[in-house]
Amino acid sequence: MEESERIEYLFMKEENRIYEEEQRKRREEEVTLQVAEKARLQAEQLAREMALLQQQLDVKRCLLLEAAGLEKTQCISRPWIYSYFTLLQLLGDNPTTAETTTSGL
Repeated sequence: MEESERIEYLFMKEENRIYEEEQRKRREEEVTLQVAEKARLQAEQLAREMALLQQQLDVKRCLLLEAAGLEKTQCISRPWIYSYFTLLQLLGDNPTTAETTTSGL
């Protein structure tokens, strides 16, 4: 192999090495971005679930507070509420959804 061919071969080999290294770095960056995107989506999903759970907890707290207030001020207990809605169902007067949520206390 002549000197010029050897130099050209080494030059091509170096270019190929550099190209492969750039490709490897690009793939690593893509993987990193995909992992970051997945983590971001999971964090958003967790935040939505936490907000929903907090909202449900707030509703239940309000219902319990209201039930406790009714029991103290008007002597309306949870069994009374259950009996009232059971009677309504037996009479064929179906309570609305908002009313049935308070009966679950």
